[in-house]
Amino acid sequence: MEDIEDYSQYAYDFIAEIEEQFGPRFACTEQEKQANLWVKDKWSGFCDIVKREEFLTRPNLLPQGLFKIMLLLGILAFLPNVLIYPYSVLASIISLSALLVVFFEGGLEKGILKYFFKEKKSSNVYGIIKPKKEVKFRVILDGHIDSAKEIRWVRTLRPRMAFSLIGLVFVYYFVNVIYPIVKLLLQAFGNITTMVQFSIFEITIIDVYFLPVNFILLIIFIIAFVGMISNKVVIGANDNLSGTSVASAVGLYFSNHKLDNIELVILSVGAEEVGEKGAEYFVKTHPELLENSYSVVLECMGAGTNLLIVEFDLMHISNYSPEVIKRLKKACEIYQSKQNPSFTFRSGKLALGSADATKYVAEGYKSTFVIMEGQRSVKPVNWHSANDTVENIDQQVLQDAIGVIINFVKIVDDEYQS
Repeated sequence: MEDIEDYSQYAYDFIAEIEEQFGPRFACTEQEKQANLWVKDKWSGFCDIVKREEFLTRPNLLPQGLFKIMLLLGILAFLPNVLIYPYSVLASIISLSALLVVFFEGGLEKGILKYFFKEKKSSNVYGIIKPKKEVKFRVILDGHIDSAKEIRWVRTLRPRMAFSLIGLVFVYYFVNVIYPIVKLLLQAFGNITTMVQFSIFEITIIDVYFLPVNFILLIIFIIAFVGMISNKVVIGANDNLSGTSVASAVGLYFSNHKLDNIELVILSVGAEEVGEKGAEYFVKTHPELLENSYSVVLECMGAGTNLLIVEFDLMHISNYSPEVIKRLKKACEIYQSKQNPSFTFRSGKLALGSADATKYVAEGYKSTFVIMEGQRSVKPVNWHSANDTVENIDQQVLQDAIGVIINFVKIVDDEYQS
């Protein structure tokens, strides 16, 4: 593909300049604001239209606020297990409440906890590159400008161990839902020996066996959250300046090589790492851009060995557009036939994590996201890690990602030729 190396250098420099000038960019901070102002200025040099829009969100709710609430409820759930009959059932009520919070807030993002967190201001920037002829369809390329707070155990644990740790968190919750109910029924209708009783506290014969196991689960539970809760904001070069840089490079390419009938929209959204709030705002305020479009969300395009085209994500229970997936797979096949790419590709399910695309499909728009996986890991390289800096960006991966997305846009444009 002609002069694509120049565009990969452009994308690499894009990441390096933002890292150098603005550093970590947590949602709603001055650094995030200034970085998107920089993007707006950069895109004004080649886009036909560039706009920046501000919106309000609660950056401390997801995921860090949710982690802290889950930890608090988990610790509180342990304590009622030693209360006298029937008050030990409070452990079940607290644990069930925690699971419902995880489902409705962490999975469905219903905002049930939002009133406990302060609203702050974030921003999106979008640029439009018009085609040579009539606009018949649109392609939207979405990357995000903000960076996340560090999750420490992703640097030290292999994915299988990380998934096991997450699994044990939920085992702890479920145990503390079920056991107090079973104990309550046995005390109500059976004959359980009370070993120790003092004031409002008691330990029964079954507690003697259960409480040590539950205490071990509690320690594991606390260790898991200590590794997830952090105030350190990472640079986010791969996650996700790389995605925004690829969108920018593809936009620049098509400003120099005009499409016939496809209007290209490139996005630098804010507040993605705190619940995809920038995409949520964009989707709700710009139906005129989305009604006849395919959108591709670009995640972690700067390092890795396998490009995953996501069909379904378990976190938000989202199915993604077969139309978009089909064309992305074709774009990968075309690129592989002409180049020697640095990565393989596949389509499939994502077990942990999500992206802005969940907001597009929730409103009925055709979208998916692509994410680069590591060689020995299903997680992205340096995901939410202090090591996620420009020094660990692979420019060849950037170049190949740009090539695939250029092919995707051309495929869509060819379909709308008169």
